[in-house]
Amino acid sequence: MEVSTHYENIIGKSASDIFKDYSVDEIGKILNNLSEDVVMKRSELKTLVGNKYRELLNVADEIITMNKITKQENEKLMDLAFKKSNYNPKSLDNLIKFNQNVENAKLQKAVTTNRPIILQNVVHDLNYLLMQLKHDIKDELKSSSNANLLSSESNKNDKSIKNFNAEDNNANYQPLSQNLQSNFLIVAKHIHLIDYYFSNDIEQHRKTFSATKYKQLCKEFNHLLDSQLVTLTHEADNEFLTNIFASFLVNQKVSATETVLWILNKRLEYFKFLSDNSAKFEDLLEYIFITLQYIENIKSRSSLVFSRLKNNSDNYNWIKQTTFNEWIKWINQEPFSNSDISLKTDFTFELSKEDMELSKEKLESIIDNWKSDIALELLSNFDQRFEKSSSNLMDLTVLLNHVLTSFKQFTSLTTLPTDDGFIINYIVDKCDTEYSAQVRNQINQFKNISNIIISTFKNKEEILSTLSNLSNTSSFQYKKFGSRFTIDSFLNTSNSTETTDKVPKLLNGYKSNIKEINNSLELLKSTSYMVKKPVLSVDDYEDDEMWISLSNKLKQIYTGSAESSLKLLNNLITEFLSEVSNILDFQSNVLSNTQIFYILETLNQLAEKIQLNEIYQTLENYLSQSIQGKVNWSESIDPLLGKCFQLILDSKYMETVCSKITNMLEERFNKDDDATETIIWERTLDDKLVATGPSFVYTSLLLTICDDLLYIDDIDYSKLYVTDTFEKTRKDSLEIILNTITSFIKKVENKNVNKTNILLTFSDFLFTMFLLNKEVKDVSEEAKSLFIELDANLSDVEYSVKIMKQIYDNYKTQSLVFFPLTL
Repeated sequence: MEVSTHYENIIGKSASDIFKDYSVDEIGKILNNLSEDVVMKRSELKTLVGNKYRELLNVADEIITMNKITKQENEKLMDLAFKKSNYNPKSLDNLIKFNQNVENAKLQKAVTTNRPIILQNVVHDLNYLLMQLKHDIKDELKSSSNANLLSSESNKNDKSIKNFNAEDNNANYQPLSQNLQSNFLIVAKHIHLIDYYFSNDIEQHRKTFSATKYKQLCKEFNHLLDSQLVTLTHEADNEFLTNIFASFLVNQKVSATETVLWILNKRLEYFKFLSDNSAKFEDLLEYIFITLQYIENIKSRSSLVFSRLKNNSDNYNWIKQTTFNEWIKWINQEPFSNSDISLKTDFTFELSKEDMELSKEKLESIIDNWKSDIALELLSNFDQRFEKSSSNLMDLTVLLNHVLTSFKQFTSLTTLPTDDGFIINYIVDKCDTEYSAQVRNQINQFKNISNIIISTFKNKEEILSTLSNLSNTSSFQYKKFGSRFTIDSFLNTSNSTETTDKVPKLLNGYKSNIKEINNSLELLKSTSYMVKKPVLSVDDYEDDEMWISLSNKLKQIYTGSAESSLKLLNNLITEFLSEVSNILDFQSNVLSNTQIFYILETLNQLAEKIQLNEIYQTLENYLSQSIQGKVNWSESIDPLLGKCFQLILDSKYMETVCSKITNMLEERFNKDDDATETIIWERTLDDKLVATGPSFVYTSLLLTICDDLLYIDDIDYSKLYVTDTFEKTRKDSLEIILNTITSFIKKVENKNVNKTNILLTFSDFLFTMFLLNKEVKDVSEEAKSLFIELDANLSDVEYSVKIMKQIYDNYKTQSLVFFPLTL
């Protein structure tokens, strides 16, 4: 049913009757009708009030005008109501609440319409600020790079400046401008204000463009903070880091402790990146040091940062610094307040006292944990370098030198913690262990050489195969040209593919190993001197006691390695010579002369190849005093050489020689004819024959003996006989020959003996005596008496001496031909 909403219908009715007869909507319509009547009467009043009153109304804000109009309507309605009826308190309260609801509905509609537009504008401003910040950073970095490049070029052109090094670069380093650094904090404040005023809007309308863009820009800004934070490596960036610290704290609304953790964690992540990308060890140390320096700077300036943030947030300062100043009047923080409607624009940055404090104990705990984490990463980097260097002794020593040199610039970092103590001790101990093992391993390579040599000594077939290969590889006669085998060819047997290339390389490689050990010891020695020298370090931290202790430790490493190397080499050589001695002692019955001569030759050539005395002298340079019990190769192999020569002397070889001499004498004394040699003999005045040299047959026999000693299987062994060791064997051999001649003469009966044969045998005997380095006066009386019994003429001293001189002169003339039986 249509209800009349003209106010004439309610005249004369009480308030109770009105609310009984009409619904709230109908009362609203009545009020609207009343309002229209009021408007009509207001136009009449405007004419009375005049032009000034109308101008005032025209410039009034629409919302304020509506508020006044509503109030006037309410007042008149209330006057009308009070005049016509008595309102009870409950009905009056309802009317007032109804009035407020109507006003709030209109205001809410206006605010709801404006907020998305304002949010879109402030997000757009944020986007512009961030783009401008990135662009400014790029331009400034480019400008700084060009300046450094021009500086570098000018240094190259300036003849007074020889080098452009890292120190020069640090001196020319230019951080970002203060204005640009401050812009980071302005962007952070802008983000904070958006979140402060529009967090509910963004949460409720997540898929809107403004909300999505805002979250994207927040991520971009966080990424920009991360990228700028991790790349700071200069002490001039302390102020910049403080700005980044404040920016992150404001942007993320986190505590100071959480911000410090963020800084340390991000730089730890970047440290891993640097480590994985082969950054210099010194650069890694510098990154750690500068990070700790940054934290100390934050610690000292944190209270000032918080004070500035809080004070600057009062009295609209944050709003004035950002573009919020243009939009803040349209933002209503509390649109449903019970008080008069107002736009709340005041802002204060709030952070609890606990969040603002950097507790000394908590900060120290955080730094200690970070030091442990960064030390693990640094050790991981070192271990990677160690793995690449540990296979080579020199590379390992260079690595240790490089690491200690780097730490010398950052002494304060030597105490970075590890599970086993300080990091510097861990590194030195690990290098020490590996270095000692490498040295032992390289010295032990002699064992491989000695095993192959010993194995070859025992293998007659292998030696014969070697000789066969040597003779087949040359179109010349070894005997004719005096060729000698070398240890390389001796060990390069065609029957053994393993030794063909391995042993010569081992011999040459062993000397290279010794040289490498020497070079590494020299570098260790110089490193031990270097670490205790004072230097102008980066961290300006001194710990002379620690470096002296470390220097002493390095000295122990190189002296200990040198000493252990000498002792180990001594043991290896002693063991090798002992095995050779065992072969000569216990396998002499199966050794051929060929094997024995090869053993002789090999022992001599090993002395040339290994150069033991030079090795000893090299290693002893790193010791304070000479060690006892060093093996003297010459003295050590002399007994072995003597055994070899003795085996030859005791072999069937000498039995054959003696047998040949006996057969020669028997054949001689079985003839009655004068010896052929008498043709060239001289005669005395009383017509006595004077022998001028040994018999032709005996000379030929001696030359055959010499040839058999010099050449075995067409291999020249002449060098073996210049040793002092052979002297005893030589004399023993000649003594055997003399004894053979003497024994035969004793058996000769003085009956119908051809005197020329006696004289010829006496000549052979004398020549043999002279081969023994005997003088004329040294001829034994016993020997002369034997020959005098067979030839009375020899009793004539003048005659016998003349013969002796003739034989001696002959010996002096051709003694070299009888090498090695003569000196």
